[in-house]
Amino acid sequence: MNTKTFLIWVWMSIYQGVVIIVLSISLFEQSFVRIVTITFTALVISELLNVVTTIHRMNCYIFLSILVTLLIYSISLLFLSNYLNTAEIDGDFAWKVALIVAVSWVPIFVVRFIRRKLAPTEEDKITH
Repeated sequence: MNTKTFLIWVWMSIYQGVVIIVLSISLFEQSFVRIVTITFTALVISELLNVVTTIHRMNCYIFLSILVTLLIYSISLLFLSNYLNTAEIDGDFAWKVALIVAVSWVPIFVVRFIRRKLAPTEEDKITH
């Protein structure tokens, strides 16, 4: 990792964090516990999408780690019910979280996609 890569990752993290928090507060004007549930869910999904778009080749270990992450997330919803409001996870919750994830992840995906098409790395050339 070099300084440029580090700064790009820091920028992406700040961007995604700000989008997730601002949209969570503006879309869900309820209690703090519900906002914690929303931001936690959006963060987990965004990070999994970041992993999928960063890697060059999907293999069984990566796929398995994504499934285990989703399993641990699901279990955490059950065991952290004091901190996460799981009773109100419904269709409205799902589309708002999907919107938050889309706004936080799609621009980064588009930039990565365009960058890979305009200046592919050696690994991109081999895999395609």
